[in-house]
Parts: sequence; structure tokens; C-alpha cells
Amino acid sequence: MQHRIQNEQHLRQLISAPPALLEKRVQTQLDAYCFEVINHARVMIIASESGTPALQPVSLSHCQLDVTANSVRFSLPEADEQPGEQTDKQADRQANHGHSGQNASLYFLIPGVGHALRVNGRLTRQLPQGHWQLQVKSAYLHCARAAVRSGLWDNETEHSAAVLTDSTRYLQQAMYLLLKTCDAQGITSVSPRGDETGVIRMLPDGRLFMAERPGNKVALSLRNLLQNPALELLLLIPGQPQLLHICGSAQLTTEPQLLAACAIGDKVPKLGLLIEPQTIRFTSASALTDAGVFNPEHRVEAKQLTPFAKALSAHMSGEGLMGKATHLVVDQVVKHDLKNLY
Repeated sequence: MQHRIQNEQHLRQLISAPPALLEKRVQTQLDAYCFEVINHARVMIIASESGTPALQPVSLSHCQLDVTANSVRFSLPEADEQPGEQTDKQADRQANHGHSGQNASLYFLIPGVGHALRVNGRLTRQLPQGHWQLQVKSAYLHCARAAVRSGLWDNETEHSAAVLTDSTRYLQQAMYLLLKTCDAQGITSVSPRGDETGVIRMLPDGRLFMAERPGNKVALSLRNLLQNPALELLLLIPGQPQLLHICGSAQLTTEPQLLAACAIGDKVPKLGLLIEPQTIRFTSASALTDAGVFNPEHRVEAKQLTPFAKALSAHMSGEGLMGKATHLVVDQVVKHDLKNLY
């Protein structure tokens, strides 16, 4: 217990608070930069507050999208697992606040591009059957560090030579995952994690450990876990026909031996997630293969998109002189971060 991080004050002793300007990156509506990412994305990951699973990828080649500034409407093929029903606790909470549906996040992934888009809001069923709508509450761009660390787009083959059917071997080889957390009110968050040496380590006692690498210092997932220890992980290996889905709970820790084992050169992480898995199971990666996410022919060239630094600057400071001035600074920060991944 002596190494456990129990509150945000302790967390902020290890990860300093982000610049106030960074909070302005959050948009309350989808704008042209958001539409651009959505239009180029081939996969959308749904992270809902409840359900089994509550974290699942959907191929956008089989998903009819209708996107406005305030909503994302989509349909799911009948074969896809649907976002789950609410628990009694969630239904009671929503009834007391006059809400319908459930909290959810959508994460849009573009083949070959490191940065991505997350959209948070309220997810409700629509008619006809199989149609859903996310009422947008917030949206923001994720940087490319997790994808670059993991070499997500470095694999040039569509299929790996051997299919991994053992979860331990899969864990050893998976370099990239998506992490779903919720705060005390059930507001969802989904964010990527990536590492060049295996993003998750299995400990002798059956628990899992994930080092927390440098990020934007907002530390939303970590703050959520301090309020609500439940999490879900979706691990992928490029070309593998299966994903590994993990449900469990986590605590934040500064255990020296665990951190030292995750050092990259002389860079030792400051903290990590000690995970107690409840379920570890394989699930189909058909959404990724159907979308051709790892097919080199479907890679999107970076020049087809607005540079991440420019889009982020516009979100924080607008399109005018302030936005241009911010872009000069943000561009240098982004370049520095991508050269100093650890």
C-alpha cells in the first residue's frame, strides 16, 4: 500500500498539471478538423458506459455514418455485438437527472496516421433497429505518441505468420491497446497506450502491469481510475485475426521494481497501472480486417490531413493571429515530444 497513489494531489506530485491553454483543446461541437478525421477514418471504437463488451471496434466500411456538429448517427451490422443495456444503478442515476441513454466515447482511427479523434457524449438507440446516435458533449484530438511508440503502422504485412491463441503470448507481443475508464459519474474516456517492448506485462501472481509513459499531462484516465478503479483494455497486434479483451480493476502505483523493469534505456516511468484482471478473452478482429486497417493500400498519407499541430492550435486559440502564434509553439512541442517518447 505504501506505493499506491490514492488521490489526485499525490498524482500531481508525479505528473505536473498541464498548461491552462491545453484545456481549451476540448470542443463542444464537431468542426471541420473533426469532420476531416472522421471522413478519413476506417475504424471507430465504441466505448460505452455499460455492456458486454463495452469496448468494441466497428468497421466504417459497413457502418452508415451521419455526422453533424452535434451528433454522430451510425448503424451496426446485425452480426456486430451491440453496446449493452444499462445497469439498474445507471438507469436510476439517469432517471434522477432526466437523462436517457448512456455515456459513451467514439474513437476514430485512420490507417497510417498517428493522431486520432475522440468524441464523448450520450449514446441512445434509434429506429430502425441497429441504429444509434451519440449526442456530442465534447471532442478532441489525440496525439500520435502511443502509435509511434508501438510502431502501430510500421507493419507492412496484412497477416502475421502465426496466429496467437494463447493469451500470455499475445500479451507479450501486443504493443498497442485502447484503455476505457469512467469517472465517478460514469463519464467515459477511451485513450490509446503503446510501447516498443510490450504494452502490458504479466506478473507471476497473475496480475498485470502497464507503465504510464509521458503524455499531455491531462491524465484523464488516471484521474478516472482514482475515482473508479474499473477498466477495460482492448489489445491488438497488426495482422492478427483476434483482439485480446481484458476487464478488471486497477490501482496506480510507484512500486520501484515494477517501474524499473519497464525502463527504456535510462528512462524509468514515474508510475504505472497495477491491474487485477477479472476476465481475459479473445474477440474477433474482423472489424479491423474488414476495414483493411493494416493493408498498406489503405494507408492515408499525412499530407492528406491538416497537420496535428495546426488543428490542435486552432482548437485551442482559433484561426486568427492567436491561433497562428500558438501553432508556432505547439508545432515545436509536438516535434519535441515525438523525438522524446520516453
